[in-house]
Amino acid sequence: MHKFWIQILYKSRNMLNRQLSCMQGGKVCPCRDSKPNAESNAETAKPLRWGMAPVSLIADDFVTALKVLPYQHHVVTACTSTYHSVAQAFAAKHNIPHVYNSFQELARSPNVDVVYISSLNPFHLEICRMMLDHGKHVLCEKPLCMNEDQTLQLIGHSHSKGCFLMEGIWSRCVPAYQYIRKQIEADALGDVLNVKCTLGLPMQKVGRVMRRSLGGGVTLELGVYALQFALWVFGYAPSNVAANGKLNEDGVDEEANICMKFGLGRAAEIMLSSTKRFDNKAVIQGTKGSITVPDYWCPVKILDVNGTEKTFPLPKSGLSTYFPNRLALSFEAEEVRRCITEHKSQSDLFTHKESLELSYIEDQIRRQLGVIYTEDAVANFFK
Repeated sequence: MHKFWIQILYKSRNMLNRQLSCMQGGKVCPCRDSKPNAESNAETAKPLRWGMAPVSLIADDFVTALKVLPYQHHVVTACTSTYHSVAQAFAAKHNIPHVYNSFQELARSPNVDVVYISSLNPFHLEICRMMLDHGKHVLCEKPLCMNEDQTLQLIGHSHSKGCFLMEGIWSRCVPAYQYIRKQIEADALGDVLNVKCTLGLPMQKVGRVMRRSLGGGVTLELGVYALQFALWVFGYAPSNVAANGKLNEDGVDEEANICMKFGLGRAAEIMLSSTKRFDNKAVIQGTKGSITVPDYWCPVKILDVNGTEKTFPLPKSGLSTYFPNRLALSFEAEEVRRCITEHKSQSDLFTHKESLELSYIEDQIRRQLGVIYTEDAVANFFK
């Protein structure tokens, strides 16, 4: 076992042993004191009722993506926002019946089964805990929390409440990833030795990316996609993480160059920027060939091992989204529905263990770059 993962196990053992003792195979154990969220097969056949907390551009795209799915599977029943007028306009646009004045009101709503959380990063932990406290399942946008310590807290809390929790790594749910996984397992690439990822977008005017108080930084905003891709390809945590980069005047990373070693000559090289545009692709290199994945956070085409282009069309729809390829969020929504219907506490496509690994790596990168958030002061970040 890599020393990387041993540290996480050591820190989390006492907490998770207590809180996960009644978990069996990723499912909520029926002996738990908490009331099951799906009480019968008849109830799980009903549409999954979504709440948006808060409304946002990505929440708008998520609701739009739900519209390509059967109404019998998904329905948006509630939303909230810091500004009530914004929530009302959002509800009017998408025909959402319930508009709440606060997160607390939405959490208490009997009309919501699962909540999609797309708030600013520093508020993820608080809002997620609130929803879980009221028996709501949670799909939270990445990053799940600000650091590893918060991630441990939240995952343990979700298990104690008997609710489903998933970090919104929607990439794992798209058809292209399923195809690439089959190619890797079929040995089409041979032994995978190297993964290279670039992701750079000019985001100087986006406050949530450039400001430390808003949980900004290229590692948490864009790096998540590259890091999860490398973890997914190799299938285990790296033995070493090295990073260098550049901070802006507010103390958050606007550039990051990351190298992760996976042992036996295997490595991932990642280049990130929130000020420059890169070619934004991933290349998986094996002993028999390579696969190139443009826009690897949500690919609709790849260059396969044999050099041919293979496409993965988005769901057919006349609907438009604010951000490219966001109709693919429908694949993530269906995965959430499947897991909740099967009474699972987590998705096999992106597990809680992977969220912990990801948060640990993000912390290691930030330590090396010198990016410190207010939330780190009350965590184990400086140890």
